[in-house]
Amino acid sequence: MYDRYCILATAMHLPSWEESSVRQFLDQMKSRMETKALRLHALLPGISLESSRDAIARASVMLDWKRLEEQFELVETPDDFREQAWQFIDTAAAWFQPSDDDMPLAALPRVVLRTFADRLASTLAIDAPHAYQLTAELMGARNWLELAGRKPFVPIAEPLYSYSVRVIEGQEYAHLEPCLAARRQDEEFEALTVSRQWVFQGDAAQNESADRPSLLCAAATVVRCRLLDGQHELVDWKGRAAIAELDRIYPVDCRRALAPRSKTHLFYVQLRTALYAAYLHTGNLDLAYAEREILVARGRDYRADYERLLKEWVPRGSKAHERTALRIV
Repeated sequence: MYDRYCILATAMHLPSWEESSVRQFLDQMKSRMETKALRLHALLPGISLESSRDAIARASVMLDWKRLEEQFELVETPDDFREQAWQFIDTAAAWFQPSDDDMPLAALPRVVLRTFADRLASTLAIDAPHAYQLTAELMGARNWLELAGRKPFVPIAEPLYSYSVRVIEGQEYAHLEPCLAARRQDEEFEALTVSRQWVFQGDAAQNESADRPSLLCAAATVVRCRLLDGQHELVDWKGRAAIAELDRIYPVDCRRALAPRSKTHLFYVQLRTALYAAYLHTGNLDLAYAEREILVARGRDYRADYERLLKEWVPRGSKAHERTALRIV
């Protein structure tokens, strides 16, 4: 998990603990949290400084400020820090000090601060807009829109992705182009896989896919998490729901390869890889072969990606049979 903390720390421009002792680093980070507690005390009339500290701690997944101090005191060595990486991922929002140049925030800091704002709303039992405004001001912004930018609306009646054929270096490729909202949603769900433990990733992705099953990163996330949980029927349900929506714009029998170097296409390949693995787990080999053939045809330029996943997900010795017919579209 420490590698995820490093990704997060880099994205949020946090100082490196390796440049000083672990104790000095944590003292510096606790000072940043104390500053935010003082700011919250000033922003929220009637709240005591003690409650303000506890609110910052709870929004950072600590029981209270006293527990936060106790946990920080237990970290004495670099190995201690690495072992508690998830704890520090949860406190990163309260350590963050964005500059004007950082606003509006990139996807990963934006997701982390949105989570912090949601926790602050729950901790203080206040309405979400108030919590988001407080979070923005704690970070030095005038309001949430200045901090995070305007979030594009997700269309309801129209597909979230469009299909086209593109020529790259003289070769035709299939291309899935997300609308602006889908692109942002996919970016944020990818960020979620860094900032949240996988069990929470699955719940968030499942909630999102209930209304928008074709959002590719959310769909790929929920089927991956449910596959790792052994919930193969749920993988089939959620995966098929996403594919059905995408089939509105993606020719069903198309075997043209997806264009390389696309995050959108990688999410699509991950989704179909999870379906293939689930069918092998349940012994549904006819459907497994259909998925395998789609992977081979459409995911030609992502073979290393799906084969790496299959080594993790597929039962050893499993094989699929029964061919299906795909054609160039």
